[in-house]
Parts: sequence; structure tokens; C-alpha cells
Amino acid sequence: DSNERFFQYGRFFGIGLGAGYTFATGNAGKLYQGNGIMLDFRLQYWFDFQFALQLGIQNSKHTYNVAPHGLSDVNLFRTLFHVKYYIDTHDLSAALTFISPHVMVGGGFYQRTDNIGSGSGDSTTSDTLDQQNAFGINFGGGLELTLKPKQVYLQIQTLVHIVQFKDDLTSKFRSSGIADRTGNWIASGASLMWTW
Repeated sequence: DSNERFFQYGRFFGIGLGAGYTFATGNAGKLYQGNGIMLDFRLQYWFDFQFALQLGIQNSKHTYNVAPHGLSDVNLFRTLFHVKYYIDTHDLSAALTFISPHVMVGGGFYQRTDNIGSGSGDSTTSDTLDQQNAFGINFGGGLELTLKPKQVYLQIQTLVHIVQFKDDLTSKFRSSGIADRTGNWIASGASLMWTW
């Protein structure tokens, strides 16, 4: 019986900590040229061997240096909710069984904060905060490597974030050759997951 197998061999809860890199595509990718280092925290609950819910928090730092703002720091914070599906690999090779591929889809709350002119040394523009909030969707996939069965796993995943902030259609960077701030965000990283 699959339920009995899950209660005997499965996992129920997990806590993960990790790091990675986030970058933008499109015109946003032309604008955000610096940094991108991401920190990642996640909680996971398994329904069975194949379906799980994941709540995650990610934060990444970015910079840009174009007129009219000059050198500015950007913080991208997101709270994410996912449904994960682990692909059944029991009838495939042992290597695929070991790495547990999965796909995921979800949504989230996104907050982008620009510290305008923070690195320019110009007192007329420095320390001006511009905060934008939005809801978005995301999807992706990854691999999960078993380090200690039922206890410790290494999760590697990539997510595509589709989100539009209120000021994404701004034309204020056109003098620098950037038509607007539209584009998607892609985050890729690795986390250690402790389970019980």
C-alpha cells in the first residue's frame, strides 16, 4: 500500500537554507547589471512521494548605473508559494532515482526597493527610496540529491518569475538606451534541506 510506504519511508516536513543568483531578462536585464546574489529560505510539506507544498522567501541585491539616477542599489524581496511535483523515477536508471527531478509552479508577493543614487555621492539624489509592490507567478524545476536519507538533501532549482511592477513601463531611462524596465526574473540556486 502506497500510504503505508509513505509513512514508513517518506518525509513530512522540511526546512531549507541556501544561496544563488538572480538576474533579469529583456530591458530589465539591460538596466540591472550588478550583483544578483540571492539568499533563500524555504519550508516544505510533503503530501506523498510525488506532491509537496513549498513556502519560500528569497532576497537578492542588484545595482544599476544609468542616467538620470546614477549608481543605485536595488533590493528584490519575494515571498513565494509553490506546488512541487516529483517525477516518478522508479522505473528509470538508479542515477535518476538518486537525483529526484521535480517541477514546480506557484505565485508570490514581490517587493522591489530602489535606493536611488545611493552610490553616486550626489546629495541631491542619494538616499531616495522608491518601493514597488506586485503579485506575480513563477514556474521552474530542479533536482534533489540525497545526502542522508530522510534527513538531509541538497536541492538545486531554477525559477522563472513573471511579475510586472507599476513603473515597469517608465521611459525615464531612454536617454541611456533602455526603453523601459520590462522583463522577467530568473533565480537559480542550491539549498540544504533538513527533513523529518
